[in-house]
Amino acid sequence: MKTAHLQFSLSLTLALGLSTSISTLAKGPGPGGGHARPVHARTPLIHEREGAQQARIAEGVRSGELTGAEAKQLRSEEKGIREDAKAARADGVVTPAERNSLQQELNQTSKDIYQDKHNAEKGVPMPPPLPRPPGAPLSWRQHEQNHRIAQGVRSGQLTKEEAKGLRQSEKSVRSEAKEFRSDGQVTSEERQKLRSDLNDASQKIFQEKHDGDTVAKP
Repeated sequence: MKTAHLQFSLSLTLALGLSTSISTLAKGPGPGGGHARPVHARTPLIHEREGAQQARIAEGVRSGELTGAEAKQLRSEEKGIREDAKAARADGVVTPAERNSLQQELNQTSKDIYQDKHNAEKGVPMPPPLPRPPGAPLSWRQHEQNHRIAQGVRSGQLTKEEAKGLRQSEKSVRSEAKEFRSDGQVTSEERQKLRSDLNDASQKIFQEKHDGDTVAKP
């Protein structure tokens, strides 16, 4: 009788343990454990290549090898790749076929970047940013960039929609700076992030002013 009872208890324990294991596997990693995204849903190489190509586009704008229209089209292609990668990750698995498709898209955009940078069409080389006066705060750069936006509107180089988007970028930088100051101290890393964001905003101003979209003067 004791033997039968022991066997029954052992069987019940094993059954409960197996059920718990199956339930855990079905649910996947909990919010406090495991990784945020399964390994088979990551696309680090795609992300790395996309970032490198963005840098090539930015360098082409600075050097004048790319016109504003060319840079705009190339960035649109890059955005499409990011959206396709996001869609591929949505179900938690990026299949080999999806990875191959993303690589093919990146290959095509890479060729487009090279061709646009080496064709006969040339943009206006981007001038270096004005040197910041000694001791001037980062807000000085924001003031200078807002002045460039206003000048672009007056000259007709910027459309209303372009100016609106650029001012929104400047507003985002101001909000970020306010958030960094909220704890009473702005770290060196935070200052570097603000400088990088201001550099990006400055580059956007230049591109929009030289992309061929102008407002006819009355």
